[in-house]
Amino acid sequence: MVHVCVFADQGADVGGNLFPDRIHPQKFPAKLWHLVNSPENRVICWNPNGDAVVVDQMAFEGQVLAQSPVTADTGAFKTTNFSSFVHQLSKYGFMKADPAANDPGREGGTCHYFRHPNFQRGHPENLKNIPANHKRMMGVSRCCVQM
Repeated sequence: MVHVCVFADQGADVGGNLFPDRIHPQKFPAKLWHLVNSPENRVICWNPNGDAVVVDQMAFEGQVLAQSPVTADTGAFKTTNFSSFVHQLSKYGFMKADPAANDPGREGGTCHYFRHPNFQRGHPENLKNIPANHKRMMGVSRCCVQM
């Protein structure tokens, strides 16, 4: 079954710089926000409830990640590998979500669902509440070094 993407309403940020002042447009959450709300994009979108992002892996790899990495000002992600993109989502606290809970009647297939409590359709002001969790990237805490 094919997933039908739900795109942002007319009043949402769809590419302009409508982010609140504390949100840097080149940070991962802002880039993701821009992409998921872009009407030109058909490979990543909101689920019908607007509380999860749906990524068509095969199309995303071919149309978005294949274009990366390019210069920082284009808004592209810094990887060409889908698992690295998922790792980046995890770094920012996104969790893999159950497709049935997000979009009843739809099968996952190559679509993956990700959720973050501060990444909601129509609420770009919440992006400031999505910091990178560098401890997830390090794997081991450095606070316990023995002398």
